[in-house]
Amino acid sequence: MTDVARRISCAPRSYQNVTQHTCGPTLWYYIFVFKRTDLTFTPSSQRHGITPEDAYYAMTHPHLGVDELDGEAGDMTVAFYGHPHAQTTRVIEVFAARKPWGDIVVFHAMDRPDLVS
Repeated sequence: MTDVARRISCAPRSYQNVTQHTCGPTLWYYIFVFKRTDLTFTPSSQRHGITPEDAYYAMTHPHLGVDELDGEAGDMTVAFYGHPHAQTTRVIEVFAARKPWGDIVVFHAMDRPDLVS
């Protein structure tokens, strides 16, 4: 992977089992899942060995929840907790920020062995 951020185009998907902690992350998640948008994966998002595909899967299947985080001014920053793929019990966390202009930047992804599904 080069230092250039990686982009993945996301097709609309449906997902019904989102943990609703507050209105903010739920609305953000709705925008992410149901509207066509691009994801940008920064080099720091792959620092812990999580691939963009695994991070994307956890974002679209956050069975352990979605939490709003404090982020940069104007951004909505969200943590997703889920499996990197369907054939594992491993849990990862993925942090992403929705920029004011609509782009979604994934800047952190790592294993969370302390979380059990």
